[in-house]
Amino acid sequence: MYTPKVIICTVIVLVCTGGARAVLTADKFSAVRLIEDIYDRTGQPEPNRSDGTVYRTGGISNDGDLFGDAVWDQDPEHREHFEQPARWLRSTGYEPEIVNGGLEHVLHECCGGEKGATVEAGESYWGLHSGDNRETPGRHMKGVTAGGFALGNYNVNNATAYHYDIRSDVLTDLGPGMPSGGNDNGLVVSVYTNCCGAHGNGYYSNGVEHQPGADQ
Repeated sequence: MYTPKVIICTVIVLVCTGGARAVLTADKFSAVRLIEDIYDRTGQPEPNRSDGTVYRTGGISNDGDLFGDAVWDQDPEHREHFEQPARWLRSTGYEPEIVNGGLEHVLHECCGGEKGATVEAGESYWGLHSGDNRETPGRHMKGVTAGGFALGNYNVNNATAYHYDIRSDVLTDLGPGMPSGGNDNGLVVSVYTNCCGAHGNGYYSNGVEHQPGADQ
C-alpha cells in the first residue's frame, strides 16, 4: 500500500534537485508531459537565440491549450527573428501545430525570400515572440490568459503587439507596442512604442491606441 507513495516522493526529490521553483505534493501531482517540437531538426546547428531554445510554450489556458513559438526550420541558426507561432491543443493530444492566425509568414531574402520583401501590419509578419514571462525591460508578463488568449510581440517592421485566440486561430494586430497584460474580454494594456522596445507612453485597450490625456 505504501510503495507507490515512496516512488512518488523519490521523483519529487529528483525534480527539486533539478532546479524546480515549486514544491509538488503527492496528493496534487498528476503527470509530466513533454511538449514536442514542430520540426525535425536532425543535423541542424544550435540556434543563435538568447535563451538557447528552438521552441517554447508561452502559457496554458484553463482548457489545457498551449501557445508558443518555434524557430523557423529554414533559418536553423536563427540569424533573423523568424519564430513561427505554434499551438498544442488538448483536443488533439498536444500534437504540435504551426499556425498563422490568418496572416502570412513572409520569407526574408536572407533565407530564400524575395529581395526587398516587406510585411504589412494585419496581413503578414516576419516572426512571433511569446512566453517572456519575466520582469525585464520590454518583456513584462506576456503569456496566455485563462480563457485561451495569448499576448506578445511579433515582427512586422518594428515591435508590434498582438492578441491571439488559441482555439480559433485568430491573430489580431494591435499596432506598435509592448504588451504587459490582457484579459479574456480582449482588453490589452501595453506601453506604446514605435520601434524596438523603446520607452514610451500611453496604452492600448481593445486594440485602440490611447495617449495620455485622451478621452477613454
